[in-house]
Amino acid sequence: RAANQARATMFKNVKGETKHSGSDWKSEDWLLAVVGEFGELCNLLKKVRRHDFTADEAKAKIAQELADTVIYLDLFWASMGGPPLADGRCETFFQWRAMRTSARMDNFLPVSALNATWSLGSLSVFTVADWPPDKLVPYVEGFLRDLDNLAREFWVDLGRAVVQTFNAKSAQQELPLFLSDPEGEV
Repeated sequence: RAANQARATMFKNVKGETKHSGSDWKSEDWLLAVVGEFGELCNLLKKVRRHDFTADEAKAKIAQELADTVIYLDLFWASMGGPPLADGRCETFFQWRAMRTSARMDNFLPVSALNATWSLGSLSVFTVADWPPDKLVPYVEGFLRDLDNLAREFWVDLGRAVVQTFNAKSAQQELPLFLSDPEGEV
């Protein structure tokens, strides 16, 4: 959370301009960012479903979009005064799971994608600022759980994907903030 919030104030737009002061975006703005990233993920899943490419071919991009969604979810949740996603009250996320070994099918949309859409769709982007954080906890935890389940459908370690995506974006933007994973990799 601390690295995520600190990096948000340094983040540059496509023109190379620093655009976040840390307080310039409202919770609705951060939620729009979450929805935008989740939309990109859903677009990839649509393309897998219609066989534009296989799940294995799309795995790296799916992992990145899942991670982008979680990174923005944390910034949204922070803007609402919610606890860090990894503090035990939202413990599903950073449980660094081993990849599943069960078979996966490339020709179906996982139920967890529909669950995640339902969880997020229950929030109104334009009224969420009026909700106290304790009322939002079930939505945030549910969405996070559904993202984690979706990640496992594609054999993606969501925690590692967040670390890798966060670090790649920091390197791309030449920002000094990087995360390390439990295996000591940066």
